[in-house]
Amino acid sequence: MNDESTEVSCLSISRLALKKGIQSRGGFIHPKDMAESSFDEDKFSLYTYAQLVETSYIGIPPSSLGTLFDYLLRTEMYISSGVETMDAIMNSFFTSVKGATRVNEFDKVRDLMINLYDCYNRKKENYRKIVSLAVQLVRYDTAFRSGYFDPNEKPYKVAEEEASIIDYMLKATQIYLMTHEKITRLGVSFNAIGAKNCAPSDADLLGEDALIDIKLIRKEPTSQHTLQLLLYYIMGLHEYHDEFVGVKYLKVLNPRKGKIYSYDIAKIDIDTLKHVEKNIMGYNESVF
Repeated sequence: MNDESTEVSCLSISRLALKKGIQSRGGFIHPKDMAESSFDEDKFSLYTYAQLVETSYIGIPPSSLGTLFDYLLRTEMYISSGVETMDAIMNSFFTSVKGATRVNEFDKVRDLMINLYDCYNRKKENYRKIVSLAVQLVRYDTAFRSGYFDPNEKPYKVAEEEASIIDYMLKATQIYLMTHEKITRLGVSFNAIGAKNCAPSDADLLGEDALIDIKLIRKEPTSQHTLQLLLYYIMGLHEYHDEFVGVKYLKVLNPRKGKIYSYDIAKIDIDTLKHVEKNIMGYNESVF
């Protein structure tokens, strides 16, 4: 393993994982080495996953789609666990609130969240509106990260079929998580303390023995996706050691395909972990 530092700028984990030249071909964790399993399709009747992949169309921009799906999933899981609806919305869309505050648009986001709260009280008739409101809210995430926001940009107009597919995927994901995972955190925020090459970042889900990243993609996971998970894991050991020391698996959950990809962390050699920790993330002290 080459111990020379890999030059990277201070980036979020998702952007750092995309940077060229920081891992060899195939990656530190080759996606083909991940164990693959599927959602229990017999539990669902609205669509089959073959229809979702082959015939459905979701025109929401990919970056917005992933974020809004994550936030709606958190909202609905919070509500299912007994959290009051507005608190669930606030907790889930917290980054959107911070972004709106940064560009002096808090009043607009507050109104959007009030509308979202009202929709959840009559969800069956309003799922298209729920998704439409989420599309508008996650636009402010960019404002938080970059300070840029175009108030004149028209939000994407969500079609009824798109909302139905998203609703279906959310239901399928929740059933899978309740059946197969013990989720301990809905969203994990990292401050990147001590990681000189990393900016504050957020992971999706932390389970009792797994760190889970949600990807709504048509293709198989890539080495960038597996590196992103590895970076989250190492940062988690630095910032939430007691919660992450029991993590045994890194998982990519893809509701678009109804599949879960899992990798046993024990297969990663210690030299690789230390190399990523020091030369890519920029930690001076090691947790390994």
